[in-house]
Amino acid sequence: GLLGISASTLAIANESFGALTVAGAATLQFHSSTTLPSLLNFGSSAGQSWSGSLLVTNYTDGLDTLRFGTDASALSGAQLGLITFDIGGVMMPAQINALGIVSPIPEPGTWAALAGAVALAVAGVRRRRAAN
Repeated sequence: GLLGISASTLAIANESFGALTVAGAATLQFHSSTTLPSLLNFGSSAGQSWSGSLLVTNYTDGLDTLRFGTDASALSGAQLGLITFDIGGVMMPAQINALGIVSPIPEPGTWAALAGAVALAVAGVRRRRAAN
């Protein structure tokens, strides 16, 4: 089947639907738990018309899953550009992987912090080896 969202909020926990259409400003609200995973599966939606935006809220990366179809062709580039994740008040654009899983693109500051943490860990290992 086809699920259409038109300027409203869909609260979910673990659901599977057919293709998705979006009209107006729609919101997908994941379960508010930070320990219980939520899974939302849609069928391939690349052939569907979207005339609005899709905001994803209460999403916890690594815990929750938003999936379209079975591969990266399940959404068009234009549809992907209409999806935004609200992560703690920070709006992040969406990406889709080879399995059709849609997730937020981390902001550059996140990557910089991760690189800094790795650099500190490497420096600590080198110091420990030099001391022995």
